[in-house]
Amino acid sequence: MNKHYIPVLCCSSKKNRDRFCYNGKYYKFLASPRMVSQDGVIFYKPDDRIPGTTKTWRDLVLEQNEPDLVPAYKLYSHVIYRDLYHVFGNRFYILSAGWGIIRADFKIPAYDITYSPNAPNYAIRTDDIGWNDINHLQEDSGKFDSNTEIILFASSYYAPHFCYMAQSIPYNKIVLKYTSNKSENGRVRQVQNCSWTNYYTTQKTNWYYEAAQRFTENYANKIK
Repeated sequence: MNKHYIPVLCCSSKKNRDRFCYNGKYYKFLASPRMVSQDGVIFYKPDDRIPGTTKTWRDLVLEQNEPDLVPAYKLYSHVIYRDLYHVFGNRFYILSAGWGIIRADFKIPAYDITYSPNAPNYAIRTDDIGWNDINHLQEDSGKFDSNTEIILFASSYYAPHFCYMAQSIPYNKIVLKYTSNKSENGRVRQVQNCSWTNYYTTQKTNWYYEAAQRFTENYANKIK
């Protein structure tokens, strides 16, 4: 195959864990932790300081040493994350509203942070102030070659952040856009240092899972 594809899939609200254990206490990471109160679980933002230390929770995650961290492709409930990892390994990245663009096997804790406005207020990330997002895609881009094509499978709420984080990566970046009109299918336009192409489907909710599944199956069949 001529193209070297790098799939990026947005994160999911449905996860296989709902909290993170650290030093015998349970934590969960939110966009606005002050909005929530719950017995037995302590809430923080990823870049808040760990009490009694000089490092943040993100620093702790970057160390990758905590036993209750989970590889990202295993944290999310939908099977497409495992399917993509099986086919692409660490050429598959996940766009996480809490942690950034991360390699699929990078270990992260349970969290409830999203760019979607269709979520509780405490989970919605509304800005980039104070967020030190990890950008493994940028870090790894030096290993890519001229045939690389990066494809984002995500809702429109995630696309702007992806384009911002990937803006200096000098490879073709494609953002799929949902459409229910067949006549629009395949049209390509420029948007924020990326190109988008319409993806036709009758499935309105989480349509990008369907798109990623089709893409993964087609790619796997071609390399057999």
